[in-house]
Amino acid sequence: QESSPPNSNGNIFDEDNIMAPNSQHRYHRLESENNAEEDIEAASAAAVATRGGDIELKLVAQARSDDSFVDNDDGDSDRNSLERLLVPQESGVFVFREDLKDAMPTVYPQRWVQLGYLSTLALISDWVCFSTASVPDVFEEAYPGRTSEGLIDKFLFMNVLSCLAVTDAVARFGLQRCTKASSILMAVGCWLRSGLGIVPILFDLLGIREDYASFIDTEVFGMPLFGLPPYPVILVGTLMVGMAQPFFQCTPPLLSAQWFASNERATSSAVALNFNQVGIAAAFIVGELMADGYNGLNRYFALIAILSTLTSIGTLCHFQKLPPIPPSASELDKIQKGHKEPPFHMSVRSFFSTPGFLRPLAAFICSIAITNVVGAFIDEVMERGGV
Repeated sequence: QESSPPNSNGNIFDEDNIMAPNSQHRYHRLESENNAEEDIEAASAAAVATRGGDIELKLVAQARSDDSFVDNDDGDSDRNSLERLLVPQESGVFVFREDLKDAMPTVYPQRWVQLGYLSTLALISDWVCFSTASVPDVFEEAYPGRTSEGLIDKFLFMNVLSCLAVTDAVARFGLQRCTKASSILMAVGCWLRSGLGIVPILFDLLGIREDYASFIDTEVFGMPLFGLPPYPVILVGTLMVGMAQPFFQCTPPLLSAQWFASNERATSSAVALNFNQVGIAAAFIVGELMADGYNGLNRYFALIAILSTLTSIGTLCHFQKLPPIPPSASELDKIQKGHKEPPFHMSVRSFFSTPGFLRPLAAFICSIAITNVVGAFIDEVMERGGV
């Protein structure tokens, strides 16, 4: 029984990331001396649901009763074949990938491109978070009555809320779509933080700023049009980056599982996760060097916006979906079985009921809390230390 042809994108079950592009898939017919074949065909027909041109097999009802098969040695085989054709209850979707029947786990050079983009996005997101931590006095001078620590707190609050949605969003839309959408969200947020401050920078580079001095000095509601944006705008941009960040910070293990061999996963995950710390370091080094005043802060935010935009464009062009062949036997088995991750709330209950989970969780929370607190107040701490 042949499967329906692929959709316009060349994928079947594109929404669930089950099948690789341009591959052929087949559901095997079963032979039986009894009525097993008719039962299977009837159950398959009842289980086919068409949605947006894609075909999805679902377990919609009990297809047979216990006496629908002859009580002999072949009965168990027929039942097993029916279960293999239809959908396992634990996964919700089953697809037999004939092209992967004899496949061996394979890794591709593209995995390093995937890791590079995800790591760079994580770097920039943490850079944005702590961008003003090393120059709080400059920020407070530009925005009287506002503090750098307050902006960081709001970023981290949005980050926590977004973390609750990452698992379910990635399971529904796939890592590729979520990463691309989040990279765009972060780039837009960075430009909101920068405002139109890049205009005088471009005029400086072209050597024509003096010719357009009156235009560049234009003010709107008492604030420079081509300077730093009002605080509500910079706050919205910061919250957008905070919303996007968990899709770069929480997904490295998934990327490693989908693209890297079993003996590479720990290394690839560590690389992506540690790029967050590189982003914090960039915030202190570059921020201290560039943000020496209002104009310096303006150029500093514009630089971050440009780097975020370039990374987002690269992600849109080069970040791929899934490798043609999984990189490990475990991933190959998961695809063959149509495995789907459980919802976030079910995973939380499962993890908290697992012995030994709470201690490493507490240690991780403490390490992140210390990093964020020290990073937010590092300038004050250094001043008290006489540095």
